[in-house]
Amino acid sequence: MDYSEIRGFNVHGDWGSHGITEWLLFDKDRYKKMIAIGKERFPKMNTVRIWFSFDAYIADKKKYLENAKTATNILTEAGLNIIPVYFNGWMGVPSFGGFTYENVKESQYPPYIRFVKDTTRLLKDANVLIIDIANEPFNNGWSNPGFDIIVNFLKRMAQTVREMDSRPITVGSQGYPPSNYREFCDIDHLAPFVDVISLHPYNIEGLSMEEFDKRFVSIMEYLKSFNKPYIITESMWGTPTAEARVPYLETEFNTYTKHKVGFLCHALFTSPVADLHPVEEIGVKNGL
Repeated sequence: MDYSEIRGFNVHGDWGSHGITEWLLFDKDRYKKMIAIGKERFPKMNTVRIWFSFDAYIADKKKYLENAKTATNILTEAGLNIIPVYFNGWMGVPSFGGFTYENVKESQYPPYIRFVKDTTRLLKDANVLIIDIANEPFNNGWSNPGFDIIVNFLKRMAQTVREMDSRPITVGSQGYPPSNYREFCDIDHLAPFVDVISLHPYNIEGLSMEEFDKRFVSIMEYLKSFNKPYIITESMWGTPTAEARVPYLETEFNTYTKHKVGFLCHALFTSPVADLHPVEEIGVKNGL
């Protein structure tokens, strides 16, 4: 598939706030309905990014694998491409099973490797576009030795997948180097061992259309040096209220379509999952 044609969403079930509740209390009928509504409202949707859960696997391996298989069957039958995410480094509110460098050291690899192998097996017949090893893995590791520990973990998990599956691999990246810490630029470390570079270049600062376009062009110029395809697997969020969100949607949507870059929005539905709920639902007013 031409990655520039990717259009879709990150998808979480709207019944659970954590990987354990999302996957162990999996609602098959509700999930089918959510996907049907998504396809009806967004006819050009062709891809979804779903988040698996190591925590659910540890809590109840059998039920997790059965439900994850059911979900991928539903998506494949709906004619959608799937980007499964294996691990998560983004904490959010509440935390969706996020990891830190302290719990992905080499001595702790065995259960993670078992999870990766079992999850990869269940995807054998699914319509998988790209396998995403981890979502934003450096959110809790922008320092040494944490950064190197996380890089080594990602490489080992990617190697585990490649021993079983030939489909492309990516790792969800924030998308551009920190201005003051170039040695911690995630793309510099991820690009050598992924097949597709995936970005999350949110317009968090609320830049104007012109300013955001200028920054995005500089990111694309930077990516060209790696000679690998790239896509945006998270975008167009920026605020938890519908009214305030419109400028973010307009800025990012117009920029990505102008430059013919495939993208997924975050996300298809509101949910108790980290940061996918209206701000009023957690009692936060005016940033306090």
